[in-house]
Amino acid sequence: MSNIKYILSIGSNKNRSVNLNLALLKIKTQFKLHQVSKKYKFDCIRNQNNPQYLNQIVIISSEYSSEKVNIKLKEIENGLGKVKTKAQCTIDIDLVFILKKNNEISVFNDKTSTFIPHIIVPCAELIPNKIHPEKKQEFLELKNQLKELTLC
Repeated sequence: MSNIKYILSIGSNKNRSVNLNLALLKIKTQFKLHQVSKKYKFDCIRNQNNPQYLNQIVIISSEYSSEKVNIKLKEIENGLGKVKTKAQCTIDIDLVFILKKNNEISVFNDKTSTFIPHIIVPCAELIPNKIHPEKKQEFLELKNQLKELTLC
């Protein structure tokens, strides 16, 4: 079986930088790491009074199916002691997109919105000219439609 590329979103709003760095170290032990975006600060989607998140996009590859990759990512979260409450999240690692061999992108979980700043902005850094599978526009174009955001 050949390697498939996956796009992950990682984020934390508690011990943010430390937890992102630990997540990246663990991801590297399980998968081939291709690209990592800068760290970006974003408000909590559910409650803007909560601490801000640090988020990154990570591109990996694996011979595993998307379902198996997702299971391994949840194991990494659990191994890092993931705690998620209404106010804080120590670490969140989500499989967001699958990069197909024909260079198209598909959404891994169609129940989750992928048109949110913490996904669009870092994707615009790493894959600016790729087409967002739902919006049918380049990531860079979508980013430019968002309000100005803070880079760490």
